[in-house]
Amino acid sequence: QLKHLHAELAQVYKHHSESLSKYLFQNGPAACANVQAKLLRTVRKTALRLYTAFIQAKDSNAILIAQQFLPTLLDVILSDYQKSIPEAREPEALSLFATLTEKLGQDKAAHNLALAQIPRIFEHTFEVTLKAITSNFEDFQEHRLVFFQLLKNINEYFFEVMLEFSDHQTQMVVDSVVWAFRHTERNIAETGMGLCLSMITKYANSNKCNRFFQAYMIKLVQELLVVITDTFHKSNFKLHAMTLQRLIMISESPALTASLWNPPQHFNSNAEYLHHEMISLLERAFPNVHPQEVKQFVDGLYAAKREPPKFKQFMRDFIVHTKEFSNVDCSDLWAEGKTEVDPAQSNQLLLPGMRAPE
Repeated sequence: QLKHLHAELAQVYKHHSESLSKYLFQNGPAACANVQAKLLRTVRKTALRLYTAFIQAKDSNAILIAQQFLPTLLDVILSDYQKSIPEAREPEALSLFATLTEKLGQDKAAHNLALAQIPRIFEHTFEVTLKAITSNFEDFQEHRLVFFQLLKNINEYFFEVMLEFSDHQTQMVVDSVVWAFRHTERNIAETGMGLCLSMITKYANSNKCNRFFQAYMIKLVQELLVVITDTFHKSNFKLHAMTLQRLIMISESPALTASLWNPPQHFNSNAEYLHHEMISLLERAFPNVHPQEVKQFVDGLYAAKREPPKFKQFMRDFIVHTKEFSNVDCSDLWAEGKTEVDPAQSNQLLLPGMRAPE
């Protein structure tokens, strides 16, 4: 069984990684395509898949994994991932740590054992991967979805770690989430949008509510309006609607006590300020739409903020009305999907403070 052999397996991984690093140092990154490099990487990938399969197994013990496997995985695999050149980083390593954070996060005792190591996982994987995958939309395709799955799991199970991030780390997370939901690949865009919705809900129920939304409320609304009103992301319409609805609700939340605007501007409330900004953003984006129609649209969203079906209908009507969608199949805007929520729960989901903190 792997629990008796994992130390030996880690040594096999380490030996082949060192051999690969030496080979690529001598021959350059292009040598990743050579037979010798491919053979070395095959051994590494097989080791990573064995670890992942063991952790995924229903009868695997989360506490045992946290106590015996985690230190080795951190010292051998995580460090190797960070030090490797981009071309030699295995997406299976990200998949392993995504599986690991989910497994440990679902068990309270294992969660507590792993908590102190999550910042290390983040620091060794996040920035180096983000730099590689965001240079364009084509390279490192296998890394993209598992990278955001890892970030999703950290947000879901170890959000208390994210609350301790530096301003720079938080900005990197927000920027990466925006990059994900603007991605043209459907699965990545959906994962990014779901992550955004979960993240803003958690921040709204946290002690960092003011700091986070002062910094990112308008940015998130602006980026959200971009994907709502373009023709490439229609399949995520329901997530778009839920997220915009959530942001409007958060702007009215008693938990958000800091002003979102900067002097010398003055508004009576954050909700009024967000209303004003949404009108301005849409008027600039759609000069072909009469300003009064834009105002009526935003007014309608605010009036329907506690009625999800009506809220979505206002969004559909406006989207179809714009010339951007005049020659586009809009059937996705009416498609029912797995992101639907029970209407009886919608107000609890939308209103910060109405759900138990996580």
